[in-house]
Amino acid sequence: FRGLVIAPYTSLGPSAELTIVPQKSLYIAMAVGIAAASAGVKAFGEDTVIFWRESSAGHNRVAYFIGQSLAMIPRIALGGLHFSALFHVLSLSSIPFGQLYINVTLIFYAVYGLASIVSMIVPRKDAPLLSAVICVIAAVLNGYVRSLPVGVEYISYAYWSHDALYTGSTEIFTHVYQVGVNAKLFHLVRDRLSMDFGIMFAIGCIYRVVSLILLLTLNRDKQR
Repeated sequence: FRGLVIAPYTSLGPSAELTIVPQKSLYIAMAVGIAAASAGVKAFGEDTVIFWRESSAGHNRVAYFIGQSLAMIPRIALGGLHFSALFHVLSLSSIPFGQLYINVTLIFYAVYGLASIVSMIVPRKDAPLLSAVICVIAAVLNGYVRSLPVGVEYISYAYWSHDALYTGSTEIFTHVYQVGVNAKLFHLVRDRLSMDFGIMFAIGCIYRVVSLILLLTLNRDKQR
């Protein structure tokens, strides 16, 4: 992060690079989205026939969904750890590792939920590519593109990830730079990590509720 130097040294400081953190946030969301999308569609898309068979045999369909969702948690946690560890070391990140890990893991969590929705409504061979494309679009809605109408980015998990990353990236620079300038420019609010992480988790849960509804309502004739 390199922002405007605090007064009275503003005119003496180096030129600000106001897009460094937003770009980093965009790249993280895109990288995780592309990596996790193809794996996320397999959570249910690969086992649709098994679900139909279990459902027609009288097994609880909601329990099946919950079981599959829980089985993905270790993979999500390990994926977040793998990405966060390498990124933290290779990028010399100023973000505390714990914050980075939670942030990246919640992106994985949201992407897996979004990918499961896609796997319900498109053929299996098309689901990985379409999921990756949708996740790239979601990443672009992280607030970096300022030409978009204000408020559109709030629907994307990537915006709340960006908000949290900005807090972590600027924490050690508050005595040097005017960190609030960047925040206002990209419609961010510092020091609300709990809210950012909570909303990211909620978005991931909403994706799973939608995928559950699709799982129960689509192809009903094959579930009997």
